[in-house]
Amino acid sequence: MLLNINDIELIDRIIADPNHISILYERHHKDFSQQLSSKFRDINLHAIQDIVTESILDLLEKIPYLQFEVGKDNKSLENYLFVMCRNKLYNESKKATEIQYEENNKSISYLYHKHEEDTNNNLQFEKWKQSLEVLKQRGGKCYSLIVLSTSKIYKYKISDLTRLFNYANDATTRTRKFNCLQSLKSILTEL
Repeated sequence: MLLNINDIELIDRIIADPNHISILYERHHKDFSQQLSSKFRDINLHAIQDIVTESILDLLEKIPYLQFEVGKDNKSLENYLFVMCRNKLYNESKKATEIQYEENNKSISYLYHKHEEDTNNNLQFEKWKQSLEVLKQRGGKCYSLIVLSTSKIYKYKISDLTRLFNYANDATTRTRKFNCLQSLKSILTEL
């Protein structure tokens, strides 16, 4: 079974076919999310799950450049991924604290707008960013689904998302993506 292959084989398979990153997702997503939620209580579980998903995708880009020797000195892909997740969560927690501090001092605009060149575009961008944050805070898979399918960095295909999120088929993934985009639109109109 593919879930039981060792790290070296898994790295080779991911380099040959990036879709094998789903093995890491299946192995670690649930466990890491639960472990990290007990350490980062100020971040909700759904946000932690999104960050674990993002870390797995970040690892996909880093795998060809990993410099450590897997299996020596207790270094493993699992440990490396866990540290990535933990560091992202630490930064997210720190950022949330800074934003809360700035909100309390009524100077949050400093964090988001250092240069006000085009007010209209900035306002549209801010609404989009705020609506994504609201969607992220609501939890679920919508945030990850939208980011992975629309981001210029990831641009995942429907078939890749179906495998990654373990949906029944591509039609289900399209429906979920459509529903998530509708939710995002409704949040945008509320703002």
